[in-house]
Amino acid sequence: VPQGAMRYGEVLLKRGQPRAAAVQYRAAINMDPDFIPALLALARLSERHDGEQSPLFWLDKAVSRAPRQGLGYYARGLYKVRQGQYELALSDLAKAAELEPTNEDWQYTYAVALENMGRADEAIGHLHSVLQNENNQPRLRQLLQLYRQKYGMNYGM
Repeated sequence: VPQGAMRYGEVLLKRGQPRAAAVQYRAAINMDPDFIPALLALARLSERHDGEQSPLFWLDKAVSRAPRQGLGYYARGLYKVRQGQYELALSDLAKAAELEPTNEDWQYTYAVALENMGRADEAIGHLHSVLQNENNQPRLRQLLQLYRQKYGMNYGM
């Protein structure tokens, strides 16, 4: 099963064997080409250990294999942030947030990215919109309150 190969790859990576870990991640993908965690693991491995493929290769593959899931978009967005490609990252983070509106971490990250890009009004509007639909997200509520105080914007809740 791909999960077993993935777990074994993680063990190998912790033992300092990134090449052997990559073999296991690829084995997981061979068993299930749509197994997104293994694609993302190869992207992380490529980023940290200079793999034979670029991290973006694996991230793009994850998005193309599961275009209706947010995980690939989110991982690709974070990678682009680390690369300093903020505008490109924003579109991936927005897509992840759109696809999985109940994922509090992804909504939070997208709002922070907007605010960091100087688009605080959009960040506040996004948080307000998410909180209207998903009421029980305390971190988002706290972030909205922080932005309201920081920018003096008053959006009704």
